[in-house]
Amino acid sequence: VALAIRYSCPIFTHEDILKRAGIIIKRIDETTEQINTEKDSSTQKENISSYSIDKLNKLLKDAIQKENYEIASKLRDEINKRKKK
Repeated sequence: VALAIRYSCPIFTHEDILKRAGIIIKRIDETTEQINTEKDSSTQKENISSYSIDKLNKLLKDAIQKENYEIASKLRDEINKRKKK
């Protein structure tokens, strides 16, 4: 199911199975989602630079625990950048 959603492929099943196990997923306009992601990204970059290394490490641990690896990698990069200075 996850692959079908990711690649926008149809899933074929019997109507009875869909009624018993199916859920309704609201589609989000991709343009709106992309704009929101870009805004979050730029705001997040500004916020990351203002945090202390201790705070960044705490956020990194939280991001890894929540399996949010994209944010974790940005936090890791910021920590490494500061350690090199």
